Amino acid sequence: MEFQNSIRDLTLVLCLCLVFLLSYVEVRRSGPIFTADFWSASETNTTFVSSRPVERPLLSSDADELEIALAKASMPNKTLIMTAANKAWMEPNGLIDLLLESFRIGEGTQELLDYLLIVTLDERAFNRCKEIHPHCYDLRTEGVDFSGEKFFMTEDYLKITRRKIEFLKDVVQHGFSFIFTDADVLWLRNPFRRFSSEADFQISCDTCDYGPTDVKILPNTGFTFVRSNRRTINMYNLWYNSTQRYPWKHDQDVFNEMKFLNEFTEIGVNLLFLDAAYFSGFCDTRATLEYVCTMHANCCKGLKAKTHDLRATLEEWMLFRLDVARRSEMHWRSRDECRASL
Repeated sequence: MEFQNSIRDLTLVLCLCLVFLLSYVEVRRSGPIFTADFWSASETNTTFVSSRPVERPLLSSDADELEIALAKASMPNKTLIMTAANKAWMEPNGLIDLLLESFRIGEGTQELLDYLLIVTLDERAFNRCKEIHPHCYDLRTEGVDFSGEKFFMTEDYLKITRRKIEFLKDVVQHGFSFIFTDADVLWLRNPFRRFSSEADFQISCDTCDYGPTDVKILPNTGFTFVRSNRRTINMYNLWYNSTQRYPWKHDQDVFNEMKFLNEFTEIGVNLLFLDAAYFSGFCDTRATLEYVCTMHANCCKGLKAKTHDLRATLEEWMLFRLDVARRSEMHWRSRDECRASL
């Protein structure tokens, strides 16, 4: 048994090396992160930028600690990628390690690591972040312990979701556009070419059976792309205030309340739901390996189940990248641990 485990581990390491080599070659061929017209409709100073060399935006003369952290991780057009993690999510071989690994072996995602800011919620998470990633921001909350696993809809879970909205409100007010990705999302392909240049706020969904602007869609706030402008600043102010109005609801349910009340329309936000063919999750695995950009461990409860099934997904992705001849036959396997967790 020990010999078989050693062979399996060695095979996995060799697969990782081959996938990384393939990914590196693709990045060198692929050119810029964005298409040339990606930011054509932007209100902010977001001109087209190539991914090499790494450049950062200029800081304002009165920059605070948050602006400095955002600028260090940002593209010159003041766009960055962010995720949040506590000690439980930052454990070795846990969610954050899987997220970082997906960036390393995804198609066209390696360079995006330069623009990823990990927002940590406790001291131990911050300390480990500094060991494994260059861009970390310490967002501890006075008098609140966010370090352990927080189960869905518990009091601490709701506090974390409200703190997240408050933090993102501060980010857009500082003039930074961003992708926010939950820690339990794998990045398999560069998603930037799948975003609309017209929308202010783009969000993934759990069930995406309607059109991209239909309010009947059930959103998932675990993956959003937000352009900083006056409309999204107003939107985040309203969203945060609404979390105080509905303290028993998490941020996603509050978002739904606002959506059904047409509050986004009233403040002029151009809202778009992302196509599940590219931005998928365990709730709806109709996305194929040929097109998917991100895979979210939604419809899943508990760190153990999420970690197990995300690791299986990453292994499937590596096999897909390596076995070109059989790609058309490959499909997602059942997410047994996550299904059992519900």
